[in-house]
Amino acid sequence: MDAQRALFMGQHWPRQVLSFWTWPLIVSTAVVTLVAMPGPIGGTARGALHGLCAQQPTHSFSFGGQFLPFDARMTGIYGGVLLTLAWLSAHGRLRCWSTPPGAVTALLVGFVGAMGMDGTNSLLVDLRLWHLYEPTNVGRLLTGLGAGIAMATLLSWLFATSVWTSGRPKPAVRSPREVAEIVLLCSPYATLMLLRPEWLFLPITLLLLGSAWLTLTMLMFVMGVLATGQDGTYSTLRQLHVPVLGASTMALAVMLGLAGGRFWLERTLGIIATV
Repeated sequence: MDAQRALFMGQHWPRQVLSFWTWPLIVSTAVVTLVAMPGPIGGTARGALHGLCAQQPTHSFSFGGQFLPFDARMTGIYGGVLLTLAWLSAHGRLRCWSTPPGAVTALLVGFVGAMGMDGTNSLLVDLRLWHLYEPTNVGRLLTGLGAGIAMATLLSWLFATSVWTSGRPKPAVRSPREVAEIVLLCSPYATLMLLRPEWLFLPITLLLLGSAWLTLTMLMFVMGVLATGQDGTYSTLRQLHVPVLGASTMALAVMLGLAGGRFWLERTLGIIATV
């Protein structure tokens, strides 16, 4: 096992966890606050993510009559991002900064292209124009998952090349077989979306909120280190403790700011929100 993988999976992990005690504290506080807020948790979650998604009921999955905070496509995207990042972390790939081989790149581009095609077809249906086929939420979910896998791979590469002083000169995803492994990892998630047991509404809602927060946090952190000229200056996870806390705060502010801005715009234009 190499040194970087040992950093995530080796014998020192209890010490690493203890050094980041504020992160689980903040996440736990956010979960408790969300659950304790007045009104249905589904409405609170949809309000928090209102600026990141169109949230059309006809394009969304419901669990026992409660709609998820994201529509089907975004549910796929953010589920795919979280599961792919989990796979990369478990395999010690978060410091890999080489570009993927051509076959992997072609697959990931194909995933994004499939989502684009399905989204364009869905838009044509909404506009009552000629279209290739009738879109479904299953199609939105599956193409979203593929795009989420591609997004997480790109995000991991962007983070590794922007943040670390030294990385591993190998790609994070190295073969079509590994892409297939990630797809297989996403299969239970897709199955649960199709079965939609009512008891899973809260866990899936929290998972989507967490994925959106994590994605924005990584983007905010990369933008911050590039803007301040601190790219390539971090060598250990411990050094990320305080900066990532700041990035997560910025990410939350962006998320809620976009939601508030959309609510304001809807009220100004007299548009009825779908939350």
